[in-house]
Amino acid sequence: MKRAVVGRSLVLLTALALVAGACVEERNAPQGGGGGETTEPIHLGLVAPFSGTAASIGRNMREGMSIAIDELNAADGVLGRQVELLEMDNEFDPAKTSEVARELIQRQEVSALFGPPGTTSYLAIDDLVRQEEVITFPIVTGPQLKAEVNPFTFRLMIPDDIQVGLLADYAAERFESVAVLAEDNETGRSIAEMAEEELDARDMTAATVEFFSEDELDLSPIVLAASQADADAIIIGSHIGPYAARVATAADSLGYEPQLLGLAGLTSYTFADLARETAVGTVFVAPPIPVLAGTDSPAAQTFHETYVERYFAGGTTSESGADKVTGAAYLTYDGVMMWAKAAEEAGAADPAAVAEVFNAGFDFGPEESSAGIAWHYDANDHEGFHEGDTWFYQWAETPAGIEVTFLGDAAEILAG
Repeated sequence: MKRAVVGRSLVLLTALALVAGACVEERNAPQGGGGGETTEPIHLGLVAPFSGTAASIGRNMREGMSIAIDELNAADGVLGRQVELLEMDNEFDPAKTSEVARELIQRQEVSALFGPPGTTSYLAIDDLVRQEEVITFPIVTGPQLKAEVNPFTFRLMIPDDIQVGLLADYAAERFESVAVLAEDNETGRSIAEMAEEELDARDMTAATVEFFSEDELDLSPIVLAASQADADAIIIGSHIGPYAARVATAADSLGYEPQLLGLAGLTSYTFADLARETAVGTVFVAPPIPVLAGTDSPAAQTFHETYVERYFAGGTTSESGADKVTGAAYLTYDGVMMWAKAAEEAGAADPAAVAEVFNAGFDFGPEESSAGIAWHYDANDHEGFHEGDTWFYQWAETPAGIEVTFLGDAAEILAG
């Protein structure tokens, strides 16, 4: 009798082991759309801030992904399967990012992960992405992604080294003394270091380099340090509109009028809404923004029309008069469309198979991009975005309010 019980127990344990093995292999198994294979939806994960100071970034990321997914599903999905979005709020916090990314990757078994925004948050999950071999598209700018290329991570944003180099060129030709005020985190420290190096390469020494914490509301002390150092320009080392607004308003309160030079995050209308007239004159570097500079790309025009119709029925201008149809939505739309194209080429939604397509050499041209960007990736280059697609903009006061105006292609501006 005992032997029979033992026998049944072994059979049960063997069955459970087989089921467990199948579950482990399921996400890494080829996933197609025909021949009796699964027709279950493909899940894409989104890790982004939907609350707190950076909530507008998360909202924009969701909007761009949603438009792309709806377009794909209306055209029979990817590999004959519908695509669904699973999103989680990381509260713009690295510890929270790690927690929610594990949920999406290990428990929800997403086929690709989009986000998080911010270098510090991404670095919190870099090891997890490598371990789980899940293709990931973060909106990050820091140089850390170049230092040790993760075979599964592909940048969806203009890198800081491109932006800072262009700002240093712009500053060196126009100003006597430049200060650097940056976030006191991984992103800000790397921006400050690059700015010092780039200025030094142009025979300029940063007048002062100051850091501020993310929860520091009054930046008058560090702005005063820039004033006392006689800086006639300030490079703001942050992509977060509210942080940059604190620099602008602090300078105004001190009666100090330096030229503010910023990075791509200053595209956001949140900068103008918080800084108001103190934002006027700020010059920054960013990717192409078709709505501002104009484009003849059908893909860009279609995206813009859809975006406005779906999310801006009440109008596209913010409290300050800034256009709200800018930001990360263009980047995540392109990211989803690139993932879908690569999955079709791979014949599978398996993350490793899709990553292999990108590493083998992958292009997504301006005619496909919602922003007219020429994306390129290969095994040695996970940057995606390159210097040729970089423009200068300026916040200006117009009859309609405080708006971003297009100054021109970066290469042309710097050439004189």
